[in-house]
Amino acid sequence: MNSILRISLRPLASWVTPLRADSIMGHLCWHMAQTDGDEMVAQFISQMQSSPMFVLSDGFPGEMLPRPLVGLTKWDSTQIGKEELIQYLRALKEYKRIKYVTPTQLHRLEKGFDTLSDLGEYVRSLSQNPVASRADIAIKNSIDRDTNTAAGLYDQEEFWTEPEAIWSLYIRVVHEKVFDDFRILDRLKEVFRAGYGA
Repeated sequence: MNSILRISLRPLASWVTPLRADSIMGHLCWHMAQTDGDEMVAQFISQMQSSPMFVLSDGFPGEMLPRPLVGLTKWDSTQIGKEELIQYLRALKEYKRIKYVTPTQLHRLEKGFDTLSDLGEYVRSLSQNPVASRADIAIKNSIDRDTNTAAGLYDQEEFWTEPEAIWSLYIRVVHEKVFDDFRILDRLKEVFRAGYGA
């Protein structure tokens, strides 16, 4: 079976570690080691190397998806005038700045565009997508664990979302029985309940 699951996350505080699949997998292995021991982690890694039971995505804001790297209709520059070419190149430049698209915008992209005007309108609609998070620099104090005194200040980038913002992870389950036997969904939920990242 090849089902796709979605886990919705609502961050309660800022975070430093981006919601990347490899970091999430590391947290999952750490959780397994803490709850079931190193042998369980070894079995899990062996299973994933021989026949992966699932594929995990990075985290995405809301129900958005990453902007495809390709997909804008190609225009033959010899068949359009200078003004249209400039319009097309501006649309391409703006498109590259977009990070996420909605499922509806993705489906529209699949259809292609008949005119440069349609393409420009589509790209402008993408710029209306909400900002997923903001980054701030926070000043932190490091502690010398030997002397239990302040060792100095450092800065660190932290990410924030709106209080009600939801982030999504997608899991494509390839081998459902093995996925369930390892209790992957429950473990992932525990990882995020306990706290994710630095």
